[in-house]
Amino acid sequence: MRSVWRPDYYVRIVTAIEPGWLVARGYGGLVSDLDNTLSGWHDANIPQPVRTWVAQVLAAGVGVCVLSNSMGRGRAEAVEEMLGVPVLTRAFKPSGAGYRRALAFLGVEPGRAIAVGDQIRTDIVGAKRAGIAAVLVDRLTAREHWANAALRRLEERYLNRIGLFAVDSLRAFEPE
Repeated sequence: MRSVWRPDYYVRIVTAIEPGWLVARGYGGLVSDLDNTLSGWHDANIPQPVRTWVAQVLAAGVGVCVLSNSMGRGRAEAVEEMLGVPVLTRAFKPSGAGYRRALAFLGVEPGRAIAVGDQIRTDIVGAKRAGIAAVLVDRLTAREHWANAALRRLEERYLNRIGLFAVDSLRAFEPE
């Protein structure tokens, strides 16, 4: 069994997760982090390429749910309106409970879901604890909480040690 600390995949940006790749592998649901994955830290604005990507994932028949440790509903409601997908707050990541709640909301089993986030210790560990495949992405912006900045350096050392580096497409993980 793989470690809950090891992402299954690592891409540079969320838009590198091709909708066709998700469908070809039988994924019916995608659970995404918000801060520094879909938007900047504490930023309610979602960049247009990310909005387009979410629309393409939905059009491919893959349900999308955003899962955030945020406690407030104001920003969540703005993101829900912008993307047309539910935003679940108070996830308490790295607990797997928030991910299980997202799965129930999407109506998919863990084996048919994939999660995406920019932090190993919250997003990847939480997804793996819930039995969900996990994609790590590089953070969207350099701005983040000071504690995350310090812990991110440890995550970068860990990724170097295990030899996992970001790629431009999930197709790089396919056997030749």
